Amino acid sequence: MPPSPWSGLSLNLKQFYTMFPHTPDNSFMGFVVEQGSKTMGNLTELSRKPIALLYAKKYYMLQPTEVVKLITILTEYFEVHATVADARSALPRTIINHGLLAGTAYMNILRSSKIFVGVGFPYEGPAPLEAIANGVIFVNPSFNPPKSRYNTDFFSSKPTSRGLTSQHPYIENFIGEPYSYTVDIRNETAVRELFLRLQNHPKPLEYVPFELTTAGMMERLRAYLTHQNFCPELPPPLHFTPNSIADVNINVASITEFQQVDIAPIRPAARWPPIHSSLTILLGKPGASCSATCHAHRSHSNASSRFICCSEHFKTFNDHVSLRRLNLPCRRIFMRSHLAVPALSTSGQACYLQANDLLFDCEAPGELSVNLTVRRICPCRDALPGQWALCRNCL
Repeated sequence: MPPSPWSGLSLNLKQFYTMFPHTPDNSFMGFVVEQGSKTMGNLTELSRKPIALLYAKKYYMLQPTEVVKLITILTEYFEVHATVADARSALPRTIINHGLLAGTAYMNILRSSKIFVGVGFPYEGPAPLEAIANGVIFVNPSFNPPKSRYNTDFFSSKPTSRGLTSQHPYIENFIGEPYSYTVDIRNETAVRELFLRLQNHPKPLEYVPFELTTAGMMERLRAYLTHQNFCPELPPPLHFTPNSIADVNINVASITEFQQVDIAPIRPAARWPPIHSSLTILLGKPGASCSATCHAHRSHSNASSRFICCSEHFKTFNDHVSLRRLNLPCRRIFMRSHLAVPALSTSGQACYLQANDLLFDCEAPGELSVNLTVRRICPCRDALPGQWALCRNCL
């Protein structure tokens, strides 16, 4: 693959620091969400309806048929405002357009609004988080099927296999109601029910996830500077005796076909995140990605805990000896350079090991080809509440 801003650079994927936590394959650096002054938000409604602000800066974002229909319905329940830069005369008269705004002027309109309505694009921007931080409900359009490089031009050149299930997956998965509501904007019945509900719904309190505060970002930065090391480590000495890591969890419920795994002899491939206290190895459902497999898992001791794919520890079990110690019934073991491995065939007869360390991937579905679905072997870790990029013992 030729070099680009996103790929072909022969870098560890963790060396890409992202604005949003798109995937655990990269390092989430993030940003700090802005909150306006309590004195802002004094815009007066021209009607008796509460204010809805459209999440769109350009006119083309409002032109798709389903968006036109959405806005038509929206005007029945809300006084609709916009900050579109290039459409002062083209917008319907039912939309009050303020033009492109920034700073205090924009924050005043935002804090005067009851809802902030997504129209499907742009993807994963900071504005919906700013809305939630200022007590405004975000309406998040869902995508079915998910948008990805396989069906959406915008992602066609991006080297990622993930699919977006909504305009803002982070808000969908990590925030949710009552700060945001995800809806299929092509479903008129669902849209009307939601707008009627929100019309009479009290505004929620202002909310900023800890990881998007100044303290949260500085905590991540300190952890990365202290612990991340992308220099190759020297091999262990010949007399090396692996330390016991019996505290690593092998989820028996997810691997019901196999006996309890004894992985005490397995040597951790990465020192951070710490393997003793944070790692759980799961076997995914056929076709599932490791991100989905880890996300669906809940601890028996803490049902509210979240688990995240831990790509640093793929190498911990990516060898013949470790596979056997996982008690996997592999009659044949193959080396493959593919995003979906390490993995087990659905028949349970064949196992696949990763031949290229740069291809370990949390987001790839469990598919080696169109006709070959596998069950991915996934390293998962726990996460700090409000700081998903770090495990409980990562600081």
